[in-house]
Order: sequence, then structure tokens, then C-alpha cells
Amino acid sequence: MPRYMILIKASPEAENPTSTGPEIFEEMTTFNEELHAAGSTYSMDGPAQVTKGPFDVMEEGHVCGWWILKTKDGEETVSWAKKIPFKEGEVTVRKIAELDDLAIV
Repeated sequence: MPRYMILIKASPEAENPTSTGPEIFEEMTTFNEELHAAGSTYSMDGPAQVTKGPFDVMEEGHVCGWWILKTKDGEETVSWAKKIPFKEGEVTVRKIAELDDLAIV
């Protein structure tokens, strides 16, 4: 099964700690449990890396959430992405290239 990455880029509004309440954490927990129960979750966490990057977080937002899913196709991944309860940002879906995708002769 192909793998896809879903990224959430926060908007400036989402960066404001008063813009969301505790209910978003409950909604995200429910979403993650549904993903896991469906068997689509490949990875959704890992060791945190802290670096000073080249981007201005306040102007450009930053990635505030991600999932790697194994799904049958991009349509299934997009249907999962549409269920993400986080509405204060931008959701991006990207296919992860596999060796079979490369035209190595």
C-alpha cells in the first residue's frame, strides 16, 4: 500500500493560545483513534527535534501536526484529511515516493 504524509501548517490565528480550547485536543484524540482503528496509521509521532530554522514562524506559520498513512490511494488519504478537526490552518497531502515509483533501469 502506498504511503502518504498529511501536514498541518498553522495560521497566525492558530498560534494564538487563546484561539483554541481543550475541545480541540479531545477532537484530535478521537480522530487519531479512528485512524488507528481503521489500520491506516503508519506513523504519527516521533522524537521531537528542536532547531532554529530559516523560516519566520509568526509570518509563515509552521507545521503543527503530521501523520503518515498507508492507504489504498490518494482519495482515501484526502478523505481522512478532510476529517481533521483542526480548522485554523492549511492541510497538505503528499505521496511518499517508494522505490517502485522510481524509474530505475
